[in-house]
Amino acid sequence: MLKITAFKIVLIITGIICAIVISDVDLGYINDLELKSRDFRFHVRGIKKPSGKVVVVAIDDRSIEMLGRWPWPRLRFAQLIAILHEAEAAVIGFDLLFTEPEENPEMSKIRELAATFQELGLLDASGKSQAFFEELVDASEGPGNDAILASVTTETGKVVFAFAFVPSDEPPEDFDPFMIKAAYESFQEMGKIDSYNPISLYGRLLPIPILGEAATGLGFVNFIPDGDGAMRRGIVALESNGALFAPLSVRIAQQYLNMENEDITVNFDGRIEIGPYIIPMDTECMCHINYYGPNETIPYYSFADVLTGKVTPETFKGKAVIVGGAAVGLGDMWPNPFVRSFWGVEAQATIVDNIISQNFLKCPGCIKYINTAIVLFIGLVLGIFSSRINMRAMMCFCLATVVVFVAANQYIFVKQKLVLLFVLPMIEITLIYTAVSAYKYFTEEREKRKIKGAFQQYMNPAVVNQVLEHPDMLKLGGENKELSVLFSDIRSFTTISEGMSPEDLVKFMNEYLTVMTNIVLDHNGTLDKYIGDALMAVYGAPVDQDDHAMKACCSAINMFKTLYDIHSEWAKQGFPEVHIGVGINTGNMIVGNMGSEKRFDYTVMGDNVNLGSRLEGLTKRYGVKIIISEFTYEKIKKDLVCREIDLVRVKGKKKPVRIYELFSGDYFSGGAYTFVTPFEKGLERYRKRKWSEAIGSFNKVLVIKPDDKPTELFISRCIQMQNSSPPEDWDGVFVAKEK
Repeated sequence: MLKITAFKIVLIITGIICAIVISDVDLGYINDLELKSRDFRFHVRGIKKPSGKVVVVAIDDRSIEMLGRWPWPRLRFAQLIAILHEAEAAVIGFDLLFTEPEENPEMSKIRELAATFQELGLLDASGKSQAFFEELVDASEGPGNDAILASVTTETGKVVFAFAFVPSDEPPEDFDPFMIKAAYESFQEMGKIDSYNPISLYGRLLPIPILGEAATGLGFVNFIPDGDGAMRRGIVALESNGALFAPLSVRIAQQYLNMENEDITVNFDGRIEIGPYIIPMDTECMCHINYYGPNETIPYYSFADVLTGKVTPETFKGKAVIVGGAAVGLGDMWPNPFVRSFWGVEAQATIVDNIISQNFLKCPGCIKYINTAIVLFIGLVLGIFSSRINMRAMMCFCLATVVVFVAANQYIFVKQKLVLLFVLPMIEITLIYTAVSAYKYFTEEREKRKIKGAFQQYMNPAVVNQVLEHPDMLKLGGENKELSVLFSDIRSFTTISEGMSPEDLVKFMNEYLTVMTNIVLDHNGTLDKYIGDALMAVYGAPVDQDDHAMKACCSAINMFKTLYDIHSEWAKQGFPEVHIGVGINTGNMIVGNMGSEKRFDYTVMGDNVNLGSRLEGLTKRYGVKIIISEFTYEKIKKDLVCREIDLVRVKGKKKPVRIYELFSGDYFSGGAYTFVTPFEKGLERYRKRKWSEAIGSFNKVLVIKPDDKPTELFISRCIQMQNSSPPEDWDGVFVAKEK
């Protein structure tokens, strides 16, 4: 039977997400969330300053209030073109449809007057009435506003008009000659398109012929909003009756860049080329608009202000000017990432600015493969770690993955302008964490909780966690590591135990060992074992610690400090005053699980462990609280105060070891250790066989620190040496014969 593991669960989830990404499955609400995540990235990025090469002349509410109700006579647009031309605007684009001829009320009245004149029989033979009638006919046939607008358009040579495609079941019967200005001249044959599917529409709302023929260029103004109604993309190529047509934005940018129709090429590999300028497009032949901000982020001027001369001509010099509706009643409003109502004319202006400044968002045809790679990478990383870390660490790692992913996604969005998937990878991380956590809770973590509950009562939490993370530790075996070992023992325990009842003794020992054990654990030590009234602790295993010697020494110091602080409280309970001795050694030891296959302990062994035990025993001889070896001393000498007290050869060792007293901080207030220098001087003279001089130095110690046991011991030795000289090979080493 196939065993389920956390890694396999992650692979299954990752495989499903990858399949969804690569197959472009419509996920409905999740797709809407993906679009909203793009809006979120826009908001995080903030408002950006556009290039300033594109401006909007808006038919806003203020203009309608000043110039009269909409629609306006086309004479006003002719006046606007003339003003902008005189201001040396580079190109003028109209995001407006002129699909019907304008009916001039004055001309209509003159025609009606002429017809009535004739119907009433007012023409006489004198010829005067005939002349008047002919003048009426000539006046009624004079140039209208459409002709004036067309004339101005032709004269300026820089006007682009709009048209629109509409749904229709059949293609148009005829092709208006001026529509050549709207079609791309160079594109791949439609039958050779593989993964690109441009939108196809047949019906057209064209400008009236006189304007279509006068325009420098024509472009459609169709937009297709996303599922939530927001306008995040712009159509850059639309198919109709076998031809590809350009939008208004592309035609305006073309005129601004002084490019001819033959300079534009539609490449169905994800781009449209306008000379050296590139418009990236997705598989639906749409560009992804890089919005700069809310309404009026693109420079914005009221139509009425321009017409009345309130805007200086320099404002439009060399600029692409787009004229369009920005009044509430005109209805050309769409949600964009920044606001719920964004003017369509400013969306057109934004696309033009994106083209000119080459500032589009990019979502190429290969984006799904990039997204698939990201999903796969996230899954593999989480899968590898999921089988190696516990639930809490998994949660932290997943949160860290989310933070890194969001930051990287935002960076790529802002700097590289690449639109990557956001929601699906987040769903992937969430599903992986949920599934793996559930699996661990009901399987692995359940077993770990049993182990932890059984061991944490008498094992250091670090050891327990190490066992939980690495179950192989439960096997027999060990490794050679540099560690520090601490032994402590109660002085005169036999006397103490004889003076207490068994019940009180047990209560006292439980409290004493609890206090000592907590100190060990607080310094990240591992309690090895209790040996009667003695305690053995290890530092540096199972979790590696570079400062294990320092932690062991600090534990010893705190043991004495705590005992000093707790004696008064114990006295109230009838407990005796306790004095202990501590020995610490540092060196290589064998650490691991020792014992039988059915019962074993995590412990240390080796000569350096035995030396630590011997040092604890020497505290009685030298009358000090803490003795450390020279190996421990080398690790802590820069941070703690010590004094060398002898060179000894312990039982079972041939090589002598220098031993040091570690001061626990309670000898003198303020840490005054002035007696150390004369003691060291006396020790030096002792080893040089200068017994009298050594005694003099040691006596100076007793002046500073009366009853100093090591000093009294060396004075006794010096007197003994004076009375009975040592042999010639005497090396100053004291041989400790007892353990």
